[in-house]
Amino acid sequence: MKQKLNIRAFSLASALIFGAIYIVCALLSWINPELLIKISNYLFHSIDLTQIMGAEITLSSTIIGFILTTILAYTIGGLFA
Repeated sequence: MKQKLNIRAFSLASALIFGAIYIVCALLSWINPELLIKISNYLFHSIDLTQIMGAEITLSSTIIGFILTTILAYTIGGLFA
């Protein structure tokens, strides 16, 4: 018996998970940007992100980033399923 993923359910789950991760990351960058820079430097090994992480994050850029992240995750989830 071959099992198949429900494309809509998997896409929606992907979008919800990545949207939640995006919100946590945005809150972390608002509450403690120095910690976010340290975590990012650990994740990207030898790349020094302190040089490029100086821009101020606005509410509109956060909302646009959230929307784009969830759309991208939904699309990739659908392609995967």
